[in-house]
Amino acid sequence: MTCSRTGTILAFLTALASASSLAAQELRLIEAGVHAPRQTRDDVPSDLSLTAKSVGWSAWGSLVGGTAGLAVDQAYCKRHHGDEPSFLFGPCFLYANEGFGVGWFSGTIVGATYGAVKEARKRGCPRGAAILRAVAGASVGAAPGLIIVAQRTGKYPPSRSVFIAGAPLLSGLGAAAAVVGCHAS
Repeated sequence: MTCSRTGTILAFLTALASASSLAAQELRLIEAGVHAPRQTRDDVPSDLSLTAKSVGWSAWGSLVGGTAGLAVDQAYCKRHHGDEPSFLFGPCFLYANEGFGVGWFSGTIVGATYGAVKEARKRGCPRGAAILRAVAGASVGAAPGLIIVAQRTGKYPPSRSVFIAGAPLLSGLGAAAAVVGCHAS
């Protein structure tokens, strides 16, 4: 129950941070007496497009990172357990250890950041600001799964493994929420 509260709180704080920056920008314009008309361009990606690309790149990054981590784990297993007898496939068949976890979460964060920054740049967000916001949002999104895996229990009940498997979704949502309010100033 604690992890679901933590994940909900982290997602809420990420959304709140992006919404507050947009509200502050609007307030500054109103205080200055400037009422700029909202411009809509056809080539500017929508919020839905931004979120979809961020989540998609996050999922792709987690698969690539997880595969690279599995390759590292396989090499480790063959070095340490390659001579052990086994029943059917060998002692190192789909051996997943810390390399897979590192690859999964780092790929998730890198993928979400890449997808969010790519779309934020199309919306006019400065590159440096987009990267910082996206990394922070993706990290907050992946944090519940990272906290669970860092405990190293090896046994994850379904209520906790949802955060591990759902890290690409949460990370992509976090990165998208972090850059949604970023526009050219």
